[in-house]
Amino acid sequence: MHTRGWNGIHRRNRRTLIVKQETTGAAQLPTYEAFAHSANTLFSVQLPSEKQLEIRLERVSDKAVSAQQEQFSLMFHGPPEMFIPQGMYSLKNNTLGTFDLFLVPIGKDENGFSYEAVFNLLRRQSS
Repeated sequence: MHTRGWNGIHRRNRRTLIVKQETTGAAQLPTYEAFAHSANTLFSVQLPSEKQLEIRLERVSDKAVSAQQEQFSLMFHGPPEMFIPQGMYSLKNNTLGTFDLFLVPIGKDENGFSYEAVFNLLRRQSS
């Protein structure tokens, strides 16, 4: 089951967003290729407290493509001294600019916390 969220984004469950590509008025998300070229770069996360946290894009999964959608995920790693809970955050990268992502914490190790953003991008159907 999914519910309609803000700016054409549909939430399927707590870890997945379905984004309608033709949405207008919303900040354009970077493409899979842009994320892949930005692996191992830093992203600044704007926190509700007005603080910022830097996380590194460690991995971009392979892209799965079907007639209806494209799927991929991003894996980020942040410092051990600050945890950010699951939610929508504004991220900024020197190359990709500023955009919103739904981040989910998925683990912790001695070096910090890991976060994931999962994409299910609906493909425009030709008429």
